[in-house]
Amino acid sequence: MRLGIKMGVPVVLADITNVIRYGDVCALGAADPFPVEAKSGKSRNDRTDRQFADLAELVMFFKQDGARPFKGLPNVYRVEMRYPEVNYLAEVNACMNDSRTLGTSTIVPEAGLRYVAIRDTDGKAFDQHLSPYINKHTTIFMLTPDADWLPAQPFTLTFDAANLIDFIGGKVVVIVLIDLLVIKSLFLALDAHCVMLMDGRFSMQICKNPNNLNEGVFRMSHLIFARIAAEFQSLTWFAREHATALDPQDLTHLSLEEVKSLPGMDLPPPPEWSRAKDFFDVEK
Repeated sequence: MRLGIKMGVPVVLADITNVIRYGDVCALGAADPFPVEAKSGKSRNDRTDRQFADLAELVMFFKQDGARPFKGLPNVYRVEMRYPEVNYLAEVNACMNDSRTLGTSTIVPEAGLRYVAIRDTDGKAFDQHLSPYINKHTTIFMLTPDADWLPAQPFTLTFDAANLIDFIGGKVVVIVLIDLLVIKSLFLALDAHCVMLMDGRFSMQICKNPNNLNEGVFRMSHLIFARIAAEFQSLTWFAREHATALDPQDLTHLSLEEVKSLPGMDLPPPPEWSRAKDFFDVEK
């Protein structure tokens, strides 16, 4: 890190971040980050060999904008977002500000998305203030200053100073309510069929044609979905951006023959994917 400072290159200690999980320091002198493993001794063993191998794989991933394979997956590509991200940072801060005088405040920045800021954290207060807005299609994210929001954008970059101090001190809790039927309708308007899985690992399954998944299908992790709440993203933007994964435009740098030759491309979707149902329609 001292060498980076001497050379005028920004260097970040990985351990003080919530997103850098490789290496001890990360040099930020170029377009892509460059993680570095720093060892005090010269001895090597299986563990250090794995660390250096993982680091080399990651550096190559950044350099080539993808890798075959990467982390056990046959084909991984970095794809640039097509649409500028839409967030409601001003709205959630206004909601938190209002709760300072009202005790509880709520705001709906768009259909299907509601923020609730509660100062009285008594259990009965939660039920009283949330129950009017909840049904079986509603998913609830309670944001607190702990590790549950990792690796999303940190709240220090989201809340203004006064709200951040109250949030870290436990004086205010922010709850994000998302109507899953609204999300389904947003994807449907984009010719994408969405099944809400919400099983803790996957949040949803999105396809072009539910009767023929070979036309295009993917599953979205719970962590990606949780960014709607943790980063106060717009539902409309979220659906619009992620529906583009079904658009072959992102693969136009490859010929059809190259796509067909990629490892795993000849494998059909898992059979159970064709039987997927919305979690709120499954009796359990």
